[in-house]
Amino acid sequence: MSLTPNQICDEFAVRRAMQENLSLWRDSYGWSMETLARKAGCGKDTIKRIEHGETCPKLSTFYSLCLAFGVGPETLLGSPEDFAVDVKGAA
Repeated sequence: MSLTPNQICDEFAVRRAMQENLSLWRDSYGWSMETLARKAGCGKDTIKRIEHGETCPKLSTFYSLCLAFGVGPETLLGSPEDFAVDVKGAA
């Protein structure tokens, strides 16, 4: 399944999912923010800002987080369909 031509992804829903899922995955591994940051090659402050919903990670950081957990992007974030929003007036 994929987005239709009259749908976009809701950025705020993506940010909330990233915030919740990153924290859940990190807790399930028993890792501190510092441990995850080291394994993903980013700063502890980056992890903190993502988990607090202050920012979304850059694509390279997102993939590094997936690699640190050993999961694919849809496992860590969800599928695009989860965030689909209809665009008004789209043909």
